[in-house]
Amino acid sequence: MPTVSFRFDAQLVSVRREVCPHARWDKVQRVWTMTPVEAQAFLDAGHAALYRGRTTGRIAVDNERWLVGFVQGAPMRQA
Repeated sequence: MPTVSFRFDAQLVSVRREVCPHARWDKVQRVWTMTPVEAQAFLDAGHAALYRGRTTGRIAVDNERWLVGFVQGAPMRQA
């Protein structure tokens, strides 16, 4: 099961609630646990929401960091 984390952002929280209502919060690791399909859907929907809002954010899926939102070339992996 992929783990997903992101800094608090009201738009991403709203997207997570809509797209992945069955995701589980892991208090110890401070990550969301989702199915692979949910994780991809969250990444895509999070990118679209931030793009519409003309903001950027970072989402980590299994420690792989993604830059999403209103930035050239997004969504893109970061080293």
